[in-house]
Amino acid sequence: MYIIILGAGEVGYTLAKILGYEKHDVALVERNQDRLERAKNNLDIKVIEGSASSYHILEEAGIKSADMLVAVTNNDEVNLVACLIAGKYQVAKKIARVKNREFVREASPLNAKALDIDLIIHPESEIAAAVVKLLKQTAATDIVEFEDGRLIMIGIKLDNKCQILEQSLAQVSESYSELAFRTVAIQRKDRTIIPHGSDIFMNGDRVYVTSKRDSLPEILKLTGKENVTMENVMILGGGQTGAEIARSLEDELNVKIIESNVDKTE
Repeated sequence: MYIIILGAGEVGYTLAKILGYEKHDVALVERNQDRLERAKNNLDIKVIEGSASSYHILEEAGIKSADMLVAVTNNDEVNLVACLIAGKYQVAKKIARVKNREFVREASPLNAKALDIDLIIHPESEIAAAVVKLLKQTAATDIVEFEDGRLIMIGIKLDNKCQILEQSLAQVSESYSELAFRTVAIQRKDRTIIPHGSDIFMNGDRVYVTSKRDSLPEILKLTGKENVTMENVMILGGGQTGAEIARSLEDELNVKIIESNVDKTE
C-alpha cells in the first residue's frame, strides 16, 4: 500500500517506522525542522517538508496515488481538513487523530460519518476504554472484542497456579475438548510464538486466546486466574484520560481522583 502520514511526532514517526518495516511505501509530511531531520536520518521513507493541510504539499507527497492517509499532527483542524482534501482525491482510507472528543461523539454534527472520514481517533478515550475493560476483567492483561463483544481475544499471564503448565496445545485440546477456545499467540520473554500443537505452555508465558465470551470463566479457571470484584478505584491524574475513566466508572464504583492542578481539580 502507498500510505501518507501527516505529522512526524511520536505517533507519526512510530507508524512510519513500523509500516516501512512491513514493506509499505510511506511518505511522511512534517514542517518542524527537528522532526524532519530525525525522520530523514532514521527512516527509509519519503520525507516532505510542508503544511499537512496544503493540497500542493499533499500532491507532492503523492496523494493522487495514495491508498491511505493518516493525519496525526498536533492540530485537530489540520488533520480533519487533510482528510477532507484526501476525500477529493479519492483516497480509499482516511484516518484522523483529534484532541477534542466532541468529534468522536455520534451526536456531533462533525463526526466521522458527517465528514466522510473512515476513522477518527481520540487517544484519551481509547486509553480510557481499554483501562475500563481491564478493570472489569481483572484477570486479563489485554482484551480485544469482536462482533460486539460476542467473541473476545484475551491475554493471560501464566504462573504456577495454572493447571496446564508443561502441557502441549494438543494435549490441552484433547483433555478439554468441550471448551471452545484457540491459542493464537504465546509471548515468551522477548519472543512471540505463533503456536502449533506441539508447543508447550510454560510458567511466565503470556498467552493470547480467542473464545466466545461465555467460555471465559472456564478458561480463566483453567489458567488459575479469577476476577477480583472491586469497589474502590483511585485515579492519579485528572486530565482527559483520568476524567474519562472516572466518568465511565462513577455509576458502578467509588472513584477518587488525585490531581495537583487546581483548574483540573475544579
